[in-house]
Amino acid sequence: MRVEVRPARSLEGVVRAPPSKSYMHRYLACALLADGETRLKCPSVCSDVAATMRACRALGASLVRRGGELRLRRRGALRGAGGVLHCGGSGATLRFFTAISTLAPGITILTGDRSLRRRPIAPLIDSLRQLGAECYAAGLGGAPPIVVFGGSLQGGYASIRGDVSSQFISALLLASVGGRRPSTIEVEGPLESRGYVEMTLRVLREFGAKVDVAGGLEAFEVEAPQSLRPIVKEEVPGDYSAASFLAVAGAIVEGSRVRIEGLLEGDVQPDRMVVDVLREAGAKVSVGPSYLEVEGPSRLSSFKFDARDSPDLVPPLLALACFCDGESVIEGASRLRFKESDRLRSLPTELSRLGADVRVEGGRIVVRGGAVRGGVARSWSDHRVAMALAVVGLRAERGVVVEGFEAVSKSYPGFAQDLARLGASINVVG
Repeated sequence: MRVEVRPARSLEGVVRAPPSKSYMHRYLACALLADGETRLKCPSVCSDVAATMRACRALGASLVRRGGELRLRRRGALRGAGGVLHCGGSGATLRFFTAISTLAPGITILTGDRSLRRRPIAPLIDSLRQLGAECYAAGLGGAPPIVVFGGSLQGGYASIRGDVSSQFISALLLASVGGRRPSTIEVEGPLESRGYVEMTLRVLREFGAKVDVAGGLEAFEVEAPQSLRPIVKEEVPGDYSAASFLAVAGAIVEGSRVRIEGLLEGDVQPDRMVVDVLREAGAKVSVGPSYLEVEGPSRLSSFKFDARDSPDLVPPLLALACFCDGESVIEGASRLRFKESDRLRSLPTELSRLGADVRVEGGRIVVRGGAVRGGVARSWSDHRVAMALAVVGLRAERGVVVEGFEAVSKSYPGFAQDLARLGASINVVG
């Protein structure tokens, strides 16, 4: 799909953030592990969350969507997947259900699309083996497909590095509640993206799980086996990761006023850091109990940002940096190489094609702001690259045509419609 985004005079209006896919993965996983029916209010489902829903069904859950409510019911023991579990392009689904499959009977083979099959999972496999699980990675370099022999998770002690993927730690926590005996999970070195681990702990505790934390998320004591209880969630929190693109759009277009509802003020989502960066750049930002409002100033200033805890903020912040005075610097971006695309390559390549001044120095990205010419750029089948390029089109001199725009369905299927509601000119072209 080729979508053209034209320069905008101003953006104004109110939109609702989509439900957080990070929360949804965790709510669905815990609902699967609980005995009974969990109800979640979520008006939309992206393709990543749909992959987790398929995984839940494969392991014995029934799921029904009625209006804006999703009901997941499981009674009795987990069921074996009985073959191949395809996770699409969802890294969270692959990682969480590699761990959860160790609790189900039989053999489960987990795989995904081409992008997912290049993302390493060996550290998680090693830690699961420390807990007695029988599993291995069949792909080159410790990548999928993953073969899991179910019913093998014993518990005990496992260690895992904290600077590879917080999803590995979350996966271990989710599976450990169903182990045959208690588990101790120790984090080696600094923990990056710690907010996502805090999110996992928050959701587990909503379902009644008992997990003790030592120090600043340095180690976890998980009682096992535990019986989780189902919940009724009135509303899944909005997604700061998705909303950050709309917030940046409101900041870069002078005179705009964009209000995004459904975002909790005190949320643990790491990408809430977008608020601080926008303020540093000079945008007027108002935050309420359940909304974020951004007004675009006449000029934006350069900023510095450490991406180690919020790597998914890099795409929208690169779009922001293109229109800030001076040089903006994003550090700690090394993990971007292992996303849906190699974002240390895809984003600078496409932004440079549009006329932006972007350079990569190791795990550091430097952007000199100024006028951006615009033109045609491709998404690299990466949802966040597609959205970042679309946002740039709102200020680029000639607008931007994004090739492969359909990638946005992975996390934010309503992105184009929400931009249009705010006044953007965004259209499918031949």
